Amino acid sequence: MSLVACMVHAAEPLRLEVAIERALAAHPALAAEAARLRAAEARAAHDSLPPPLVLGAQLEDVAGTGAVSGLDGAQATVQLERTIELGGKRAARRAAG
Repeated sequence: MSLVACMVHAAEPLRLEVAIERALAAHPALAAEAARLRAAEARAAHDSLPPPLVLGAQLEDVAGTGAVSGLDGAQATVQLERTIELGGKRAARRAAG
């Protein structure tokens, strides 16, 4: 048996995770490309979401005088807003992303 054959038999099998770690450590461009891929996947996931809900609140006529002093005459308004996309805008955004 040759020396090379003995060394091959003595070595542990290389696991996929270890091989990937070594390749990324030896080639930084691969790590940068992996980061770009993750960013593109995150953008695609974000672009597939509907527009967010927006919650708003207003408080008016606070701290008046006389009969409407303090919070007695206050008016509160709560608003919930959502953009409704028409004309295939969401599908177009997904296709562009």
